[in-house]
Amino acid sequence: MNLPDFLTHDEYGEIWLKGHRIGLMHVVDYHNEGRTVEEVHAEFSHTPRDLIERTLAYYRQNRAEVDAYVAACHAEMDRQFAQHRPGPTVLLVKQLLEAVEQADKERAGDPSWTGLSVREKVRRLGNTESIKAG
Repeated sequence: MNLPDFLTHDEYGEIWLKGHRIGLMHVVDYHNEGRTVEEVHAEFSHTPRDLIERTLAYYRQNRAEVDAYVAACHAEMDRQFAQHRPGPTVLLVKQLLEAVEQADKERAGDPSWTGLSVREKVRRLGNTESIKAG
């Protein structure tokens, strides 16, 4: 893709608005969601409005190429998300939250329980080893 001087790409092939940490994909995604230039500018308030306007003009003039680039970005993100496996700490936190949710259902009428913080509920549920065991 032949980029104008206000867009640049990094070593990974991602395209950015020059001088900013905002990707072409992000501006295009917001635009394709139906957001106006003003709304896109509000999301990226440190980016000059005219840069967003020039970026969208570039998109309109090169729609097929940019759409293919954005689709490739989304496909790569989907691929990475599908391969992600949460670590043991994330799994433990999920188990703890499930245990708290279950206890909340069982003790919904108990004001001494419902007023507690999540941290205190976890502490009162006891040993995390018993939660891991199911």
